[in-house]
Amino acid sequence: GSGELKNLTMVEASAGGVFLQGEMLYIGLYLNELLLRLLPEHVPHESLFDSYGLLIAELAAGADPEPLLRRFELQVLDEMGYGLDMSTEMTEGRPIVAGQHYQLTTDRGFVRVDTRTGDGNSGPGKAASYDGAHLLAIARDDYQLVEVRRCAKRLLRSALQVRLGGRPLLSRQLFRPVQVPHHLAKGQ
Repeated sequence: GSGELKNLTMVEASAGGVFLQGEMLYIGLYLNELLLRLLPEHVPHESLFDSYGLLIAELAAGADPEPLLRRFELQVLDEMGYGLDMSTEMTEGRPIVAGQHYQLTTDRGFVRVDTRTGDGNSGPGKAASYDGAHLLAIARDDYQLVEVRRCAKRLLRSALQVRLGGRPLLSRQLFRPVQVPHHLAKGQ
């Protein structure tokens, strides 16, 4: 087709079908929207496509989705040229240290924050920062601790949001639980 809408005339399956159900289906929708919104059209990303296929198969097999999603989100940022170095403080070139707190800036990477005064190099202190120990765990691909998972989710949501231009992902709205009015929940 000459426009954005194309006609598909023939398809060959490269492998057996994979079916996502329940929460995994919502995660699959999120992944698709992420790729469609972030990657330019007609630019091949073979390694990302291969990783996507493996990720979908792992989700269908019931694997723990949290670490899988974080790894993939990091890979998407790398493919786009916005990878995160979670081992080095960019402005000073110093290694990131456990026990210190860092903020992610779009232009300078991670910057250490002075948590005593709240100002430091760039802002509001500990509340809007990331613990160095958590960043180092993410860099090692170690998502065993709940705190590391929360940090990774918050960090990658922030990093991806910048690349999405402030427009929220619609698939995230599917994750929100349906709010049932209190009187209906009790069967009144």
